[in-house]
Amino acid sequence: MIRKGIFLWIIFLLGFSFSVLGQKVNYSPAFFGPNALPVPEVTDGRIPNYTQLGFSSDYSFGFGDRTLAWRWDAEVPLLPKFVSIKVWMIAHENYWLTPEISQLRDINPPVSSGWATGDVYVQTRISVLREKKYSPQIIIAAAIITASGGKFQERRYYDTPGYYFDASIAKSFTINSKILNDIRLVGNVGFLCWETTNSTQNDAPMYGLNFILSNALFTFENQVGGYWGWMNNGDRPLTYRTKLTYNHKFLDIFFQYQYGIMDFPYHQIRLGFLVPIQKLTPKYPIKSKSESDNL
Repeated sequence: MIRKGIFLWIIFLLGFSFSVLGQKVNYSPAFFGPNALPVPEVTDGRIPNYTQLGFSSDYSFGFGDRTLAWRWDAEVPLLPKFVSIKVWMIAHENYWLTPEISQLRDINPPVSSGWATGDVYVQTRISVLREKKYSPQIIIAAAIITASGGKFQERRYYDTPGYYFDASIAKSFTINSKILNDIRLVGNVGFLCWETTNSTQNDAPMYGLNFILSNALFTFENQVGGYWGWMNNGDRPLTYRTKLTYNHKFLDIFFQYQYGIMDFPYHQIRLGFLVPIQKLTPKYPIKSKSESDNL
């Protein structure tokens, strides 16, 4: 009886070990869809005055994976220019895979096309230092990545959560020119963490730089950013983005191109708009000192 128990225990351990060692899933952007864990964008280093609602559509292509996605964004300034809550997600995506990429990602059974919904991101942004003549703007942020995305078996989204913290340092330089009004530099550093297999987590320093040129009608951004995971399994993406925005009084329309330099095997084209809505901006009554003393 004892020998039988020992034998069964050995079989269990061997089966568990083989299942772990045989795990082929790489929780990294090089082996998942383009929206699984993209490099966070480097913002302009500002918190808006009014609530902003945005919608965009992007097309990712190259290296055996084509993805058409629709995304929505919402940022609500709880205290204009100081504190905001931001939420965004891929509401829907359609994708098409080649047999080679399906085999590389160990998708079983193989798939050639499908659709999925993405993860919800929730972020808090806080301005800790206002930009002045000789001082920069500093914004710290914390974001939660939910595990709400679907189609893990088809390697579209992770089935595990994550989070990241970052700080942005920005400074503008006024230019007296008919073509160019402002040059703005934004640097970003942070820390990204996401769970992988067997309760293991991948920790990655984040970094980014955004160079912005603007005038009364247009804003032109060029940014490089990435993160550096410790597992070295395609978890060190580096991307370049260029973005042109037409600044209208009631609507910002933008076009963006993204190129994956390393561990992000995609080109991506994005077209979208952003609408500021004053009526949806929270208003908190602030009492003066004299009014507070009379209470």
